Amino acid sequence: MKDLVGVNGGHRGNANHGVANQSLVDQGALNRTPLGDSRLGFLRRISLFTEFQDNDFLELERLAHQGTVSRGGFVYVPGDSSDQVFFLRSGRVKVARTAPGGKELILHLVEPGEVFGELSLAGEDSRRNSAEALEDISFCSIRREPFLALAGRRPTVALRMLRLVGERRRLMEARVEGVLFAGVRERLLELLADMARRYGIAGPEGLALRVQLSQKEIAHLIGSTRETTSSTLNQLRREGLIFIQRRRLVVRNLDRIDQILKGVPATPVTHHVATATVRKNVPAPAPMRSRYQIA
Repeated sequence: MKDLVGVNGGHRGNANHGVANQSLVDQGALNRTPLGDSRLGFLRRISLFTEFQDNDFLELERLAHQGTVSRGGFVYVPGDSSDQVFFLRSGRVKVARTAPGGKELILHLVEPGEVFGELSLAGEDSRRNSAEALEDISFCSIRREPFLALAGRRPTVALRMLRLVGERRRLMEARVEGVLFAGVRERLLELLADMARRYGIAGPEGLALRVQLSQKEIAHLIGSTRETTSSTLNQLRREGLIFIQRRRLVVRNLDRIDQILKGVPATPVTHHVATATVRKNVPAPAPMRSRYQIA
């Protein structure tokens, strides 16, 4: 099976500085806003700053720098000074750790409105991870010391950032546990279920994922090899759980994936696989908590 899409590796991008487990921004407002929106307009919609007053936002705008990186470029790489926190305005970012032998582990994917590089606020002096643009991106960055000084006047900001750091650490520990104790099939199913809920667009065939990853990157997300991941994806396709065509990945039966992860035996085949997960105006049950929850 061919790669779903080849995400180009790149060189260090020019982060043109002008001056993510849930999103920290009002996504509805973000989606309605043109990319030319001001820094102040973007920052006002970030829920992290809900308790800020007008004078706080004016200071925040003064501190915030705008940057852009082209697809394949890097916002930062290991060894860079860890003295800024970033808020993604558009595009997608891959945060990853690379071992000395070259093997990569994707820690999380960052969506518009989410924060990354937050470890700078937790005492990290130099970057241990890389942040790569999966597509052309724009972002706002704020240096550590002035951000901490400003956040010190609003304790909820520090508390929310602490929760974010703690949640990402919890997910990372759960993923390590998964590599040690869960098989590739289980890890891949957990990842697909999470991606279907986060990135799935309902259609006649199921939930089409709007985020495109290569098989190599999927392997790096679940701590496996490309060859094993490709073989497992093919097996899931033969079972009717997913559909792959022309670099599109569709989760056809999210209900059954959830049942497999819960250990529920298979029910008799009903030949309604493609429409089983496409629900309209029906409240969805609470999703399973995934160790591979992205961002």
